Amino acid sequence: MNIPEFSLSSRGLKNIADNSNHDRFTFIVGTKHYTCNRFFADFFSPKIALLHSADSNVDSFTIPINDPHSYFDQIFNLMHGSPITVNEDNIGFIASVGNFLGNDELVESIRLDSIEIDFNNVIPMTIAKINGGLPITNEISFLANNITNFNEFQLCSLEPSILIRILESEELSIPGEEWLMKLIKKLVEINPTYKALYRCIAFENLTEREMQEFVNIVDFEDINIEIWNALCRRLTSKVNTESQHSSKITIKKNEDNPLDGIINYLTQKFGGNVHKKGIVNITALNCVDESTDIYKPYVVADFNDDNVYWSKNQPGNWIMFDFNGNSISVTDYTLRTYDGVVGCHHFKSWIVEGSNDSSNWFEIDIKTNNFDLNGSFAMKTFHCSTIEPCKFIRIRMIGPDHAGYDSIKLCSVEFFGTLNIMNNH
Repeated sequence: MNIPEFSLSSRGLKNIADNSNHDRFTFIVGTKHYTCNRFFADFFSPKIALLHSADSNVDSFTIPINDPHSYFDQIFNLMHGSPITVNEDNIGFIASVGNFLGNDELVESIRLDSIEIDFNNVIPMTIAKINGGLPITNEISFLANNITNFNEFQLCSLEPSILIRILESEELSIPGEEWLMKLIKKLVEINPTYKALYRCIAFENLTEREMQEFVNIVDFEDINIEIWNALCRRLTSKVNTESQHSSKITIKKNEDNPLDGIINYLTQKFGGNVHKKGIVNITALNCVDESTDIYKPYVVADFNDDNVYWSKNQPGNWIMFDFNGNSISVTDYTLRTYDGVVGCHHFKSWIVEGSNDSSNWFEIDIKTNNFDLNGSFAMKTFHCSTIEPCKFIRIRMIGPDHAGYDSIKLCSVEFFGTLNIMNNH
């Protein structure tokens, strides 16, 4: 990170009143008193210099800004010629004091935005700049482009008005409107004031199922004029869930890397496990041990480790991929099993199914008495017998594994084909 240092120029010399009375002057910040030569107070603050030009007997000034971390110590040193380091921790306080004391030079230096924004500091930086009355254009842009890298607990640090600016930004990058609706729902569960964010949803691009979900979670009294206007855009327009604002990504089967497909593409694009990022919801009929993450179904999207999704021993077990309103046409898929030896819990008979509502399913591919995965970390890419767009993909056991049990044990699942990504912003 490029951490800037700032020191005062001689610009403040013009603030000095024309008299030789160099009395002591005290700044009062909370319970602390900072006493200096009046010359330095006039040099630093045009407001104090103006007070002295009217009344040379003024010997103290209270700054009504909370300072639990004693950041004014740094400003006091700045008055005496020492440089200070501006960072995400003190920028808000320094800007607030600069504005209050009328020191335009100090405020202007911070407006240069010389602190590099990253995932760790962007939210506290945004809050600090708001408190200091500084512009947050760069922070809004960063958050809009990387919104999927933040969860609801991080985002709830920001006021609804700031989140609205982010979600209505032209730079917003999200996987679809359903993803956005689910994020807002989580924020509302933390604080009901976030209901105002529903105005940011492009309802005309939600499916009937997604609209029904919205109706189920929102009460009539929650609908303000902005949300109503957003709903009206759906009511007065032709509903088209495959919006003109969508983009298609086609990834063909990779013979050299069977795990370099659509899941890997989304993992790289959004910076982590696609389930944890809310891009693709990966669920299953059950899990052998809910107390640990290493057996959860979403580990099949982590290609850099050997964690394994492990189900209970139950006929009809399945694992499902919900693409959050985006549609996918699968041409090929890769399955990678776990480290068990030949004859262990490896897939033998299964069906791959597609659906657009998670209720009505059609066959994409089916395998019976298959031995391609019967070995330690065995991996195979299979071609689909049916290629149709769908929003849900389910891999379901239709017979016992190679050990004779009805249990799923998979390390990795990857898909190839075309993904239609909704991006209505």
